Amino acid sequence: TFDPDIIRLMIPLNCALATQDEPQRMEGQLIHNWDELFQRDNIPQWEDLEPNLGFLSLIKAHCSPEMKVIEIGCGLGHNALSLHHMGFDILATDCSINAIRRLAEMAKKENTILKNRVLDIMNLPSDLGQFDLVFDKGCWHSFFEFDARRKYVDHICNILKDNGIWINSSGSSENLDDQKDPNHETYPRWKLSGIVEMVEPRFEILKVQKGSYGYHGERNFYTWETVLKKRNGQQIKD
Repeated sequence: TFDPDIIRLMIPLNCALATQDEPQRMEGQLIHNWDELFQRDNIPQWEDLEPNLGFLSLIKAHCSPEMKVIEIGCGLGHNALSLHHMGFDILATDCSINAIRRLAEMAKKENTILKNRVLDIMNLPSDLGQFDLVFDKGCWHSFFEFDARRKYVDHICNILKDNGIWINSSGSSENLDDQKDPNHETYPRWKLSGIVEMVEPRFEILKVQKGSYGYHGERNFYTWETVLKKRNGQQIKD
């Protein structure tokens, strides 16, 4: 059984926990309740069930153990936990308390404690601090409103130190449209030119490569994986 003291230890007291009356979503998203998606017997269709080795290799190529790292939208946390076992100083965050609970359970089974907290990237807490590297796999692209996407970039910029690195994975427009999803409410499909337009004022683009989402053996949804370096002096006031 899950020990609730583990989650109490890992989540700061100033982070409000989700309730049934408070659906967990972030400003600018179509999904209205992330907690519902991460209920105990449910696994979102895009969730990694094992570490995504291709994406992790990109992170490792631009990270070292002394760097302070944060993941935005960690979900079940397989990628964060894998980096933790490699010796990286990582904080795993998600807006869903259910996702964080399940991550803490998984870490306990592996006899380790991975730093984590409930976090809404669109409403940053004052005590979060700054990091050397931020990564997110499928979080940024979950914001469908243009202004929310811009705000997300600004907030990533604010939690990075000067010359800090942001590594992002977002759905590619190279994927065929899903006829069952005329409103494109599942995997977003972004053009690389749109990503560049969004980030270039705040970040230098170091690398772009193709990636993929999906379960083991079925990684068939294409993504853009970008490595971005924060330009100095890019602190943005809300």
